[in-house]
Amino acid sequence: MLECIGAGVNNSAADEMDFVDYFNRSSYSEQLKANMAKEGITVPSPDLPEILFDKKRAANSATQMKFVVTRFFQMYWRTPSYSLTRLIMSLFLALIFGIVFINPNYASYAGLSSGVGMVFMAALFLSMMAFNSVIPLTSSERPSFYRERASQTYNAFWYWLGATLVEIPWCFASGLVFTIVLYPLAGFTEFMTAFSSGWPSR
Repeated sequence: MLECIGAGVNNSAADEMDFVDYFNRSSYSEQLKANMAKEGITVPSPDLPEILFDKKRAANSATQMKFVVTRFFQMYWRTPSYSLTRLIMSLFLALIFGIVFINPNYASYAGLSSGVGMVFMAALFLSMMAFNSVIPLTSSERPSFYRERASQTYNAFWYWLGATLVEIPWCFASGLVFTIVLYPLAGFTEFMTAFSSGWPSR
């Protein structure tokens, strides 16, 4: 196509036809100019009232929330690699922690102290994994956030709500996978009690 209009590498058709002049003399150009000259398009119309908004954004809060939260859920649904990677990493971390702390002796002070340290490190690693894995998605969403904030399309609160709501199921799912694998390996014998009390806190 560039070769045809003279903008290609060879520039062979540069002198044959002036496409700008050809379009300006065509019926399409006349039709375009006539449509653009209509009242209410590029010329003010006395029949059409001026568009005035009585608030900062044209859409109400419910509409903004619906569109932004739906967009976040669709983004996560269309990015299965992100969600599956988090679940696989949770499984991998649980296996590593479980193998390192396999068959501990919680009757001694040292064993109990190492168990508490393990729970702390497990929570730290899971949270850091969740934080680091969401950075690419957040970076890809940043240009549209800045664009829509500059044009006052959406309130920033709905971005925060959408990003938070969409993360909650995946945080619970990764915590569930991590807990199911780690607790038996780490010697938490009262598994159901520990599971029911420890998993929601993650």
